Amino acid sequence: MNLRKIRFWSTEQQLMLYTKVSCVSAFGHYLNVPQMPGFSDIDITPHPERYIPMVFTGKMDCNGKEIWEGDLIALDFPMFTGSAPGKIIKCVVVYDETEAMFGLKPLEVKDNSATVPFIGLKKEIKVIGNVYENSELINS
Repeated sequence: MNLRKIRFWSTEQQLMLYTKVSCVSAFGHYLNVPQMPGFSDIDITPHPERYIPMVFTGKMDCNGKEIWEGDLIALDFPMFTGSAPGKIIKCVVVYDETEAMFGLKPLEVKDNSATVPFIGLKKEIKVIGNVYENSELINS
């Protein structure tokens, strides 16, 4: 399990940053660290509001795809589907600071305070996108 992976959503460019170089730059901005001055007039002022960090959960879905904070998940789990066969619930991967764990927040459950832990759910979880690049999936 590798929990040291991080990615950033660039609110300005509207794209996900995965590469080490882009993430190091984004992380510096996010932590409000001035960037190294260069030989140009590039703005080196930190802009933490331009980046949203997301951490790799250390888990994989049923297809072997990495699960990240902010991912949208299709969950086939009887607790939420009422044991209805083929009923899928969409969830968002969140970090629950109260419980100090990554979990799933169901989008269709009225009590949105419940976080479902990942424990024992690998075969029921499938990544279908993320909340930034696939926001249309949230309301569909």
